[in-house]
Amino acid sequence: MQSFSYVLLISYLHPCIQVCGSDGLTYPSVCELQNQAAVRVDYPGPCIANINSLEALCQQVLSEERCTVSEENCKNVVFPEDGCCPVCGMCLAG
Repeated sequence: MQSFSYVLLISYLHPCIQVCGSDGLTYPSVCELQNQAAVRVDYPGPCIANINSLEALCQQVLSEERCTVSEENCKNVVFPEDGCCPVCGMCLAG
């Protein structure tokens, strides 16, 4: 599960920004995504389409610097299996 503060930060700074969910679908806002069970924000902005592999998708996402969590703002960076951007380890449900 993602960090409440991360979701709050995106919601506060960009309340109407589209986000790409860990399910590969684009949501109109963080609030809309939060209505879905077991879906977390992978990265801000619309999901990148027409890429055949997760590895290629992640290379694209990282090259566009879409990820917001890094070792600079999190002590325990974790890369989930179902997404491209890392999450802060303390945000994961055990």
